[in-house]
Amino acid sequence: MAFRIRNLDLEAGQAFQACEEAYQKHLESFEEHSHSNLWKYFATDFFHHGAIRSICFSPCLKSLVMQIECPNIKRTMKDHFDYISMDFICEFRGVRTFTLQNENPDLVDTIYADSSQFVGSEINTAIPQKINPEKIHSLTIEALEGNRRIWIDLLFSNMSVSPEEPTAYSILESDSRFHIPTYTPSE
Repeated sequence: MAFRIRNLDLEAGQAFQACEEAYQKHLESFEEHSHSNLWKYFATDFFHHGAIRSICFSPCLKSLVMQIECPNIKRTMKDHFDYISMDFICEFRGVRTFTLQNENPDLVDTIYADSSQFVGSEINTAIPQKINPEKIHSLTIEALEGNRRIWIDLLFSNMSVSPEEPTAYSILESDSRFHIPTYTPSE
């Protein structure tokens, strides 16, 4: 399993930039109504370097709940800045497929079993041709757990993202000293 457009393994250069531009064009090809929480929180790798604290899949409910940290909220103070972290709950509903693949199964180390680190994601590139992309979404996530690369692939119909501390997040959103790196469509 791998991304179909992006290649985060490339060093920052022309090839990396070409992949990122192709991915941005892919995102922009969707209707405006598609720019939901999926785009807002996963199109720009909002969770990059964040710990995936838990994943709970319920086949009976066809849902997956993921607790994940966002360490990328930038706080500016006078002449310097720092980053603060906040945890979010991502709930995927109407899950048609959930695939978890470990690229290096021989490198199992229980010290890393409690959490993995979010590397990047790709939206709507894993939808089978026979499915209408207006009714179903896909999300592919690359994560690292120690020396193991883990791929999470989801096909689902609906999702929501909620901060674990909604009041604190609301304050950050309204304060100009904080930059929250969510996706906004190009004008």
